[in-house]
Amino acid sequence: MPAKKITKEIRCQRELKAAMQLKGIRQEQLAKRLGLKNQASISFYLKDIYSVDAVKILMMSDILGISIFDIMTKYWKEEKA
Repeated sequence: MPAKKITKEIRCQRELKAAMQLKGIRQEQLAKRLGLKNQASISFYLKDIYSVDAVKILMMSDILGISIFDIMTKYWKEEKA
């Protein structure tokens, strides 16, 4: 059985989860700080960060102390190559 392809979305998800762990922020906490209803929204964001509104990405970047745009661009380029 062939290995599952690691997509750009999965790579971004892993980096975002790692950043959340380093900051000690849970999905529920991040949702609250972003003004979202619940952790399910964050779960959706993590699964496909490429479909998230730019304003929310900037807010998440500030909260997590990372550049999500840089992460997205890095993996987008890798998959295109």
